[in-house]
Amino acid sequence: MFFFVLLWVGSMILGVSAQSFAGMWLFLELNLISFVLLVSIMSVKSEVMSLKYFMVQTVSTGLFFFGAIALLGASWSLGEALLVLALAVKMGAAPFHFWVLNIVGEMSWDVFFYFSTFQKLLPLWLTFSLSKSSGTLWLVALGSVFTVLGLWQLNTKSLLVYSSVLGISWMILSEDFQTSLAYLVVYGVSLMGVCFFLESGSSEHISLYSCSGVTKSDAISMMFFVLNMSGLPPFALFFVKAAIVLNVASSHSILVGGVLLASGAFFVAYFRLFMFGLLSGTSSLSQGQPHYGLGGSSILAVSSAVVVWLL
Repeated sequence: MFFFVLLWVGSMILGVSAQSFAGMWLFLELNLISFVLLVSIMSVKSEVMSLKYFMVQTVSTGLFFFGAIALLGASWSLGEALLVLALAVKMGAAPFHFWVLNIVGEMSWDVFFYFSTFQKLLPLWLTFSLSKSSGTLWLVALGSVFTVLGLWQLNTKSLLVYSSVLGISWMILSEDFQTSLAYLVVYGVSLMGVCFFLESGSSEHISLYSCSGVTKSDAISMMFFVLNMSGLPPFALFFVKAAIVLNVASSHSILVGGVLLASGAFFVAYFRLFMFGLLSGTSSLSQGQPHYGLGGSSILAVSSAVVVWLL
């Protein structure tokens, strides 16, 4: 297993330092193979998920290869389009994120964390190597639009997938790789806390209307992690987002506005989801799990909207 970990980490480091399309393609393949083997070793029940992941990633790597050939053959528009398409599929960026929703239910929480953070590093670097083409900016716009679908997600992993889709929009919108890397690191630390909490508590599914097994202390911890991920001040991710907005507001004002609106809407979803967890945890200490009707849902939704408006 140590060899595969070394190969996985090495493929990311060498891939970022690669200077040619051939080297990039080679390290993408090594990264894919090593990650699939690691997942298979970490979870004996992940054969189907690993196969689905391998098939999708193989197709995207093939698109990257043909895009690189098209660029070398002076077919710039076709080559650039294929490269953007390949990297969007690899990262799970909108509108190519539905395959991620199809497999996350079969992932353990540690695999989900690695997939949502480390596996985005190399495709993100290659996306910035395209020098901010119009295709990459379309990914920002589509990510803002499709994030709205996450408002109706009841499954925690699906909710976090849409959070990751929005995060990809923020990272691509930034002007340089260093800023996007800072975003990924801060987001990853928060996601690690969320995944660790859910894995240790055996909480595979937390819905808006059923938060069984949530204690008061667990719910408060979850609220802290989620607020950190949402970028609420004074948490660290807020300052990274503020730096991105200040850097690109003058050149991409419409995209910045769209991403900010999507972030505000998604914060409402986070706040409503885990406020139910907090209230359930408080009540469960004495009388078990309560049931919240439409009135409680409306109060929480309105209060969330007021908080976002004040921000």
